[in-house]
Amino acid sequence: MRILILLLSTLIFNVYLYPQNNNNQNTNQNNNTNENGNPNALMLINKFDAMKNPVSFINIVNFTPYNLLLEYARVNGIEIYPYDSEADLRARIIKRQVNVKVERVKGEAEIKDVARSTIGRGGGRVQLKSADYVERYTIKEADEEIIFLYGNVTLELYNNTLSADRVVYSLKTGEVFAEGNLRVQSSDNDLKGEWFMLNRESKKGVLFGGGTKFQSYRIEGDIIKFNNENFFADNSRVSFSRLTPVAHDFLASKVYLWDTKKFMVFNSVYRVGRQPVFYFPLFLQNYMGTGIISTFGTSLREGVYMQNSKTFDIYGMQHRLRFDAYQKLGFLLGDEIRYTSQYHDLSLDAMFAMGRQYYLLDSYISSSVGFGTRYVNYFSGGKAGKFVPRFKFEYDHTIQLYNGENINSYVTGRLNLNSDLYFKSDYYNKRGALDIVSFFTSLTGKLDDIGNSYPESSLENSIYLNNTIYGVNLKVGAQWDLAAVRNLSVEHNTNFDYYMPKPSKLTLPSLEASYSSVWGDETSYYFQNLNINYSLGGTYAHTINYKTSEGIYFYNNPQLDDKLKEKVAERDNLTLYGNLSRSFTNEFIRFTPTAKADYSYQKSINPKPEDLIYDRNSTYFGLGTTLSFSMFLPNSVVPYQWDNYFTPTITWDSSYNLGYRFKENTVEGNTNASSSGEFNAHDINTRLSIGGTGYSLFYIPNLNLDLSGYIRTGLDMKPYYDWERKMYKITISTNKLLNTEVGGSTRLYYDQSSITYNVGKNLLGTNLTANNIKGILHIPIPIGKITDWILLRNGKRPFFDDYINSFEIFFDISYSHDFINYKYNTASFIFGIEFELLEQWRFRFATTSENNRAYRYIKSYAQKENETWVNPFWDIINSFNFNDSKKRTDSLFKLSSIEMSIWHDLDGWEFLATFSIRPSTLPSDIASGSVKGSYWSKEFWIEFTLTDFPSGGLPRREYDLNKTITDLQEKQATTIN
Repeated sequence: MRILILLLSTLIFNVYLYPQNNNNQNTNQNNNTNENGNPNALMLINKFDAMKNPVSFINIVNFTPYNLLLEYARVNGIEIYPYDSEADLRARIIKRQVNVKVERVKGEAEIKDVARSTIGRGGGRVQLKSADYVERYTIKEADEEIIFLYGNVTLELYNNTLSADRVVYSLKTGEVFAEGNLRVQSSDNDLKGEWFMLNRESKKGVLFGGGTKFQSYRIEGDIIKFNNENFFADNSRVSFSRLTPVAHDFLASKVYLWDTKKFMVFNSVYRVGRQPVFYFPLFLQNYMGTGIISTFGTSLREGVYMQNSKTFDIYGMQHRLRFDAYQKLGFLLGDEIRYTSQYHDLSLDAMFAMGRQYYLLDSYISSSVGFGTRYVNYFSGGKAGKFVPRFKFEYDHTIQLYNGENINSYVTGRLNLNSDLYFKSDYYNKRGALDIVSFFTSLTGKLDDIGNSYPESSLENSIYLNNTIYGVNLKVGAQWDLAAVRNLSVEHNTNFDYYMPKPSKLTLPSLEASYSSVWGDETSYYFQNLNINYSLGGTYAHTINYKTSEGIYFYNNPQLDDKLKEKVAERDNLTLYGNLSRSFTNEFIRFTPTAKADYSYQKSINPKPEDLIYDRNSTYFGLGTTLSFSMFLPNSVVPYQWDNYFTPTITWDSSYNLGYRFKENTVEGNTNASSSGEFNAHDINTRLSIGGTGYSLFYIPNLNLDLSGYIRTGLDMKPYYDWERKMYKITISTNKLLNTEVGGSTRLYYDQSSITYNVGKNLLGTNLTANNIKGILHIPIPIGKITDWILLRNGKRPFFDDYINSFEIFFDISYSHDFINYKYNTASFIFGIEFELLEQWRFRFATTSENNRAYRYIKSYAQKENETWVNPFWDIINSFNFNDSKKRTDSLFKLSSIEMSIWHDLDGWEFLATFSIRPSTLPSDIASGSVKGSYWSKEFWIEFTLTDFPSGGLPRREYDLNKTITDLQEKQATTIN
């Protein structure tokens, strides 16, 4: 990734990547800037800096324009000859600065030889098709080899064809960079842009200033990031229209698109043609006219809501006027004030709520100050009482004291003053420009009220001074927490305001310090590439924990203060720690040894007997080590194009842990003797997984097979040594070993049909932990195609031709068999009819029957339960026997649902309306008298979604059609009351 970072800085951001020479910068300020006035990264690199990181220097040189190469050569005293070409000058700069010789390759035969001997080593995933000439660099210090391709370059990247003017390929990192007349084509995608990067292993990439056709939508943007089939775009235009030119599109600041049919859109306007129609997801950013931003939506708590805001500046302070309307909560009017300077970031939100809630000022924004009041109407005996005021003051702020290159210092503070702890705003889940989390939760999650205001149980008050000095983190401060206590002075309160704050915990002072770094990384002058990670740190705190109380009379109680501040414990805690680790990795092995040490000290003030025991157990000096070992099958081992037929996976993860604590322990049976320590950890854990996926078995398309197997085990071996008695023993816990688990799974699937078998066993036990098989068989019968084939054979015109595009019936048969507990065996049967009209309308009818006693289809199981064996074939037939009601009733298959739906496609959008009826049983409390014990539960819902992203669109709307049952339940409840 270091190559990517430097290239991004050169081509996109032009930021400083290396330590700057101020004298050279001032001398050549006029000559060393690009057209935007920013210095070019190459001009800031001297010979010393280039030698520290030759790989990055070579990449920057090869992506620097010729005129800047000339200037760099003049500044650094590198020879320039009249007959120099760009390639000659580039090679001379690299040779002089980093002592790497450039090997230039010309000629078709030589270039193909380079492709076979170098690029082919990358696992066969990258193939060179053509290039005018090639440059090859070998940097021994970094164990790196880089291939540069120039002029009419064509590469095969997996199943993609890349063409560009200039391409660089790193054999070490597997990264491919390209620019100039860039195009990447595949069967599904077609990318065009200014600049492109792809990582061979992770298949992650970035496209700048371009566009692509992905699946069935088109996207254009300033920056498009992708990973396999995932796209993330900034300042983009997205269209799902199949027409040319597009009939409708989204204009969005940010778009996130996943291959799992999910997406997120920020600040988007949906247009038909050039006319804005509505805003998705229900958000409008109006850049002209009033400048009012409006948000629309709905939730169970608030009902339908509309939020409007207008932002403007007055005397350097930003104001955001808000006017919100909530169906269930009334109206909200307010002004959000922001003041930002070099050292301060202050927020003040003045809100006035009108309607059903009595709520005034409030703020829930970090780095803010807010004041809130609320009037609570107490009810006693069903009569309205007086309004009792409640208040709160919240301060949450960050003040920047100093921010330099190596020193950063700031203060963070939080203060809460509350008359009661159950003070929550009725607009707690205030929505911003787009509440995307709530939006997707409402689509994919349960219909729960995500806007609920849950009561607070505690409050944190704190102030900390944070410093970072040359990598050392220092934090000093204090914290005071409050807990909820019931106010016994108030007998009844429908608003739950009878919980008041009392002291819960006090930490004063609180000190933290930490430092972490890498010793001997690739930029180090000494011990380069040693790469030992280390970290040091420590904490100290003086903590007081106060007693909790179920209830306190907060009014007219002279002993209140003593009861509120009664202590449970007061302690001093000191902790010091440090660790070292180093990872050794190649293509198929990763080994990471870790060594760690920690010291913990605890002392109680005015201790009780239990505190002394607690302090002793919490005071120790510990040493430990962890050895982690992993083996895996790299992608490069798989022969070229094997992944079209089979993808193997092998992973073996193991770890060894050992820890010892030097501490004072009481020896059992002798109160005077004590040991000097104990082993707190000594165990081994391992897991081996082997599997793979085979594609198109027996050369049958879409017939695939998944196989996987695993074994997992471990062993606890805790040693014990008594220093006083010179006694040693080791306690072996065989729990992990006795629970050694082996298992496997196989799944054969073809389109919508599949069969899966799972098995698991305790290796040392006698019984299986899992042993089941599941299968589903999908049988489509294309009645339309069969009918048209018969008509054509008889010389007649096909019936299903122009208007009715398809007509089929289908059967879905599924069966689940558990060999361990056969009573869990289930079966289901679906019969359906579906036809499509004008390629835009689809009508579907389906019935589902379920059998939760499928064990009766097997004679041995039926005999064990003293039940009659049932023939499964005739059982299914009898479930549809409407001529003999007794056979239909006796069938084990019971009707579970009947569904009818209408689907309509409108150029990338889908509309779905579904009506469903299910046989249900009335609750026992109302199934009496003339009321029957069963009824048809009727449901109806509509959905409006995007074709390619069903999770996006308008939320699903459900309608309850069981009004009679609801009335019966309400009537019964009224009678009982």
